[in-house]
This record gives sequence, structure tokens and C-alpha cells, in this order.
Amino acid sequence: MLLEPLFKLLPTTGKKLYSKFEGNDNEYELISSFQKVHTSKSGIIIVPLRTFATYVPSKNMLEESEITFRLNEAFDPTHMSEMLAEAGYYRSPSTTVPGEFSVHGEIFDFFPHNDSLAVRIHGGWDTIEKITLFDPITQDMVKTVSNVTCTLLHENTMDLYGYISDYIQSNDYFFFISKERLFSSFHSLLIEAKALYREAFLEDPHSIKPDKILFDVPSFYEEIQRKTTIVDVKGQTEKAYSFDVDGPHSYFGNFVLLKEDLHNLFRNNYNVIIFAGSEIQKKRLASMLSIFPQLSISTDEISGGFSIATEKLSVLCDHEIFGRRKLVTNTLHKVQSSPLDSFVDLSHGDYVVHVNYGIGRFDKIDRVNMSGRERDYIKIEYGDNEILFVPIEQANLIQRYIGSEGKAPKLDRIGGQGWEHKKSKSKEISRTTRITPD
Repeated sequence: MLLEPLFKLLPTTGKKLYSKFEGNDNEYELISSFQKVHTSKSGIIIVPLRTFATYVPSKNMLEESEITFRLNEAFDPTHMSEMLAEAGYYRSPSTTVPGEFSVHGEIFDFFPHNDSLAVRIHGGWDTIEKITLFDPITQDMVKTVSNVTCTLLHENTMDLYGYISDYIQSNDYFFFISKERLFSSFHSLLIEAKALYREAFLEDPHSIKPDKILFDVPSFYEEIQRKTTIVDVKGQTEKAYSFDVDGPHSYFGNFVLLKEDLHNLFRNNYNVIIFAGSEIQKKRLASMLSIFPQLSISTDEISGGFSIATEKLSVLCDHEIFGRRKLVTNTLHKVQSSPLDSFVDLSHGDYVVHVNYGIGRFDKIDRVNMSGRERDYIKIEYGDNEILFVPIEQANLIQRYIGSEGKAPKLDRIGGQGWEHKKSKSKEISRTTRITPD
């Protein structure tokens, strides 16, 4: 059997470090994703730092968590109910949503997480007589099968978590986005682990120590040979390759600026594509931009826009036009800083962190005339009353500052040594903290 190459974005559970097992959809989705990674021979795997650095299901856990029901095997609804309950399933009069099960005499129904069909096991005395998959909404049978395999998580398997290095092969190739952001974000995870360890230790003195609950990403980055690092800012690294690709443009609902840019692009014979993400949004954009008949609008969705000058191609996304994104699963606990998807929620005076200049205070989005053309810039105040104007297209370099509650941070100075010292100290901590499994 030939296995197709895998293209997979590994999710996060949306839980803070040291959280207890809940048996929710996110935990089961993570298990399902790693099962696909484990069985695939090749592919492209996109991994958020939090998933890459924190505990993930080990290969042993995948094996221990799988259970198979087969025809003619023992039918014991009491034991099956206990197994599902331990795995976070809930008993219900009827099975209609993932994580539910129900028992009606010799009929046992359950709805596995991350599946579209529920399972119905028919008992005949003390053996399994029939297994069917059914639509949980209509309750109609879809097909009959000879066996069914599902994943059941429970407290006993939590000790089988490991590091992502479990899945790394010697011929794997890695792409990293910005070494500075990678190290800074990992340092934030270390701080989070230390803050949460105190609470976890009081509840359980055997809790894993902060320096062992995380995979040592900075050391892995330095040691791995087969890698390419994508640099955020041109000129940041010597001998870096430069590609004729520009990052996304954000408009935050400013249709005057959008139409102005579209006029300029079409005047220069560009092809422009907007990824709307849905049929409804496509119709909405087509109506609002009807003066551009040459504009292409797709119902598909991509993570971010880009432009390639040599190809005369410009790509935009729905959320870059309107200044908002769909709600995504996120961690429940953030410390020091968090990525910004939009500046709509920022207020004057909020503290932010620029990856190259450090902690500043957000003032406003300002329209500035540069070289005869108006463009939006993010205005940030720094120490000694210095002002930094950041092009809106470089918003990915800025994060919201989240520090100790009630404590205002000290503003860094542009060109000063304070921020460089903090970054150097962060790297030193990462280098000296060697992380090994228990």
C-alpha cells in the first residue's frame, strides 16, 4: 500500500502547562494528528512553537491508547462503559456529539472524537454480533464493518508523554521563522513554566520541574545541521538569501487605501487575487470592489497574503482587508508577550514589544506621507521620548506586552543596550538550561 505524503498543521491543546487531563476534543485532536505523523513516510509538518516545545504524545502512548472492537469478541457493556468514562466520555440517553456514549440493552453506541460517524455495537448474548457506523444526527446506519479502532485517553497514559524529538528522523529538514523570535518565545515559555510550577508543586510534590517539562528548542536549533532560517527583516543577517517576495499588507477596513492600491496594481499590470474564505465573503467583496472587473476572488482560505514583483502578482486575504481573524484555539495562560493578530483591540498607552527594539508604548496607527505616498504606520513611544514608526506590513514584528499584573515595565531606548542585554541573557539561559527527560 502506498502512503500519500502528509501535509499537516499540528494543533495545540489550548491548555496551560501543568494542566490536568480532561479528555476534551483538543487533546484527542492532538493524539489523532500525531498518529498521522507516526504512520506517514514523508510530508510537510507545520508545528507551532508551543507544540514543538511542550510535551506531546509519545509513540508508546499512541499504541497504549488504541483500542479495537472486533466481531465475535467479548461483549461486555459494563466494562466498555467504564473504559469510556475513564477516557472522558459522558453517558447520554442518545449519542449525538463526539465524546458521548449510550447503552440500550444489547446495543452500545459511542461517538469517537475527531470522527464524523458514531459507532454502534450489537451484542448477541456475550459476543459482538454486528458493528455499524451511523449518522449521529439522523441515527441512520451508513455502513457495516468487521472492526473499529479508536483512541481512548485516560489518566494512566499521561505518564507516556514525551518530546517531539521522538518523531524526528535523521533525514528531516527544518525551516525556522526568525531565530530571535524563536528564542524569545521559548524564553517566555520557560518563565511560564516556572510561574506555574509553584502551584503544581503545592498540589503534587512530584510535578515535573520547569527545566524538564520543555524540549530544549534553542539547543536543538544550534545543533541541527539540516535547516533554513527565514529572516523577518532584510539586512538582519549577513549572507542571507533575498527573495523577491513581499509580506502581507493590512488595511484594517480602510477601503479608500485598498482601492487606491488596487488602482496602482492594475495600472502596473498586476494580477490580484483575494482569498475570501467563504462564498458569502466572496459575494460581499465582489459587491464592494465591483469597479475592478479584473480582480480575482477565491472562496479558499490561506494564512497570509504576499506579493511577487517579478511575477506581477499580489495576493490578499479577507482578514487583512477587514482587520480581523477567525477565532482560533489559544493557550489559556500567556506571560510576558503574546502575538498580535490585529491592532483594533490596542488602546493608546498599551505596552508592546518589538523584536528588535524592545518594550515601547503604543500610541496610534498614523497616516504618514513618505516619498509622496501616504501609508499607515504603527507609532510607538520609547524611552527618552523617542518615536518609532513601524510600517503596518511589519506588524508581525510586534507583540503585546503581558508582564506582572499591576507593574508597568520600563521603556527601552532605541539603540540602547537594555534590550540587547535582555536578549543576550535570554539566549544564555537557553544555552545553560540543558533539558533531559525524567
